[in-house]
Amino acid sequence: MVSLEVKFISREIGKYKSQVQLFITDNPYENLTIDLKSETYAELIVLDGLELMNTKLKSINERRESNAKSRRSLKSNSTTRGNQN
Repeated sequence: MVSLEVKFISREIGKYKSQVQLFITDNPYENLTIDLKSETYAELIVLDGLELMNTKLKSINERRESNAKSRRSLKSNSTTRGNQN
């Protein structure tokens, strides 16, 4: 007995067909063809009650805030050093 696992991951929605052919060594009369069929689809989902957020805009704003904090920190460090001399 032989076990065969076939995996298929489609890149697009649609119907697919293929075949797996098994050839038995030393016995040309025992060849086997297995038909493979698949249908892929995308199902729409709806999420109610969630706040929409533009993640690209959020990351830009977070980066700006972080840069501003860094500049303030550098500025306060440089003025502190200047006062010590």
